Amino acid sequence: MKPLYIETISLYGPGLPSWQEAALTLLAPETYREDMVGPLQSTFLSSGIKRKTSQHMQLAIYAADKALEGTDTDPNDIEFVFASSEGDLNIAHHICYSLTLEGKPVSPTKFQNVILNAAAGHLGILMKNTASATTVTAASHSLAVGLLQSYTTSLTESTPILYVAYDAPALLKIDPDAAPIDPFSVGFLLSPSPSKRSIASIRLSLQDGTQITPVENANLSRVSTRSSAAGVLPLMIALAKQQQETVVLPYSNQQVLSVEVTPC
Repeated sequence: MKPLYIETISLYGPGLPSWQEAALTLLAPETYREDMVGPLQSTFLSSGIKRKTSQHMQLAIYAADKALEGTDTDPNDIEFVFASSEGDLNIAHHICYSLTLEGKPVSPTKFQNVILNAAAGHLGILMKNTASATTVTAASHSLAVGLLQSYTTSLTESTPILYVAYDAPALLKIDPDAAPIDPFSVGFLLSPSPSKRSIASIRLSLQDGTQITPVENANLSRVSTRSSAAGVLPLMIALAKQQQETVVLPYSNQQVLSVEVTPC
């Protein structure tokens, strides 16, 4: 297994308004307060962009923007991998409902944004980035599937990858078993080569089984199960500790993704 290097991290979720604040909370989980939620503010989320996008897309754009802050990597060299467990269910519902009305008044903006790669497309336009973008969805396993996609792409193509996993709650449950309950997003800028900014290296491998790394704190554990993206919390805890550790994430009904974390 070759190492892949985490250059930057972003995070947003209930009680975890940024990676900087989350890292402190994850080291002292007794201080966690779920009701502490910060606003989605970034250079890419202007008032005009917010009018054209949903919360689902804004979570992705926010995580991407924060993960790119301060990096000296050429934006045009960065490929994207985005992962979302259900896509934007609110827009899907709106379009389906509109089709039942007289004249079928489907909003062109919503029609454009309902496709799964809409967030990656918006980000590419905002960054003037013409590199390839991959979007994956695998229900509750989306986080690990996207992470493995990022790992293999970066190492085989020798290119930096911006990986963003994000989920937003649906106002109406189209699927009674749909997982996303909380707004949550996480971003990693990943590189096949180490740099002075590298936070940690990761080595990934697939294994048979279903046993995954638990989150010990009850409140954080509850959050980690309420969306695929929030399932990243065991990995974030390992990164906050800055110590070598192996984290196991759910990959499928029969396999798990082992993530070996080594601080730089």
